[in-house]
Amino acid sequence: MPSPPRPSLYGIRATSVASHCPEGQGNSDGRDRRRAEWPRRKWKSRMVKGFLRQGDPSPQNSADKNQSFQSHQPLTRSSAMPHRHHHHGSSMEHLMGLLKINVRRGIDLAVRDIVSSDPYVVVKMGSQKVKTRVVKKNTNPEWNDELTLSITDPKTPIQVLVYDKDTFSLDDTMGDAYFSIEPFLEAQKMGLSSLPNGTIVTRVQPNRENCYSEESRVVWQNGKVVQDMVLRLRNVERGEVELQIHWVNIPGSRGLASYIRGGGAMAKETNGCMFSGSSRARSSSEALLGLLRIKIKRGYNLAVRDLYSSDPYVVVQMGKQKVKTRVVKRNLNPEWNENLTLCVNDPSLPIKLRVYDRDTFSFDDRMGEAEFDIRPLLSAVEMDLEGLPSGIIVRKLTPTRQNCLAEESYISWVNGRVVQDMILHLRNVERGEIELHLQWIDTSRTP
Repeated sequence: MPSPPRPSLYGIRATSVASHCPEGQGNSDGRDRRRAEWPRRKWKSRMVKGFLRQGDPSPQNSADKNQSFQSHQPLTRSSAMPHRHHHHGSSMEHLMGLLKINVRRGIDLAVRDIVSSDPYVVVKMGSQKVKTRVVKKNTNPEWNDELTLSITDPKTPIQVLVYDKDTFSLDDTMGDAYFSIEPFLEAQKMGLSSLPNGTIVTRVQPNRENCYSEESRVVWQNGKVVQDMVLRLRNVERGEVELQIHWVNIPGSRGLASYIRGGGAMAKETNGCMFSGSSRARSSSEALLGLLRIKIKRGYNLAVRDLYSSDPYVVVQMGKQKVKTRVVKRNLNPEWNENLTLCVNDPSLPIKLRVYDRDTFSFDDRMGEAEFDIRPLLSAVEMDLEGLPSGIIVRKLTPTRQNCLAEESYISWVNGRVVQDMILHLRNVERGEIELHLQWIDTSRTP
């Protein structure tokens, strides 16, 4: 009994050739075989055509292989740099370098789900867009994700957008912010290699024109310039995002030198020092003698300006340069241990200190003032002290009516540098003293 027909893989009945084709009619056998295989050949043809449409170059278009492949490359989370191809030379001509952005954490973000959110951060600069991972069910997420942007125009602001990840609907917005990298780049182009680690180079204060929720500091740290910032999110009921940025030079790019030469007069106050492309600033920088690093250590027995205490901070001024410490809340014996830096062009100018009590709804109250002369320190700098043991006292200054010293001040040779320790008695106030540590930095040795 003949076996029943077997179903074909392609839905066409495959019958036995021996039972249906008379002997000697091979042509009919070939036609049946071609009819049976026709759907498979047609399916393969469609598959190949569809694959070619998805970007796989055909032999006739092999010259466009790189271009068609790169057009389908996804934007990765770690970098917004364009992929390399044979036209990359033109893009390198405009590239200044890379900006590394460490998205550290979010603080008290908004709730967008039932009791929490699934937040992630998108960072945009022009047409570039990079993002962090999603942190599930957390309104105080810690990402610690490092994102990278390629910088061609430093005047373009960087946008930070926070979203709540949703599965079955569009992601909810959780606020946005922005910041400018121009103050950071002004510090980046300075020669800072001789500065001690941890020196604060620039301070950016929060105001109505930026999104800083507190003072942002540009710091010389571990051989590079970094900036820490906390951004307050807009268009949302609450939330902040903490970031840190640093710069990466790229060999073959135009670098920051072109930004300096072509940027015009972009003067920025850098811890009191004025740096600019203008001729006036260049002439003043040529007369620069060096940098004075002032460590504001602590205050002693300061005056009460609030109910039982004060919120003191110190302002240091030399000519038109002005820098200040952070505020220490509710403390009459505050410890700042904060480094400030001044550019010294005219050593005859006295350095003035003013202590204030921070008030929220009124003008800050005065808590005394003092001043000192740096010429004794510079006289010791001019001496040949190489070969002397570290810690040796070079000069001793005593308190007089002409100075504000509360006790003897010593100028010493410590670890190859000239330093001075002093305690200043505050004037025009009932009581209070400030302890300082001075260190001279010779900019002529800066590479």
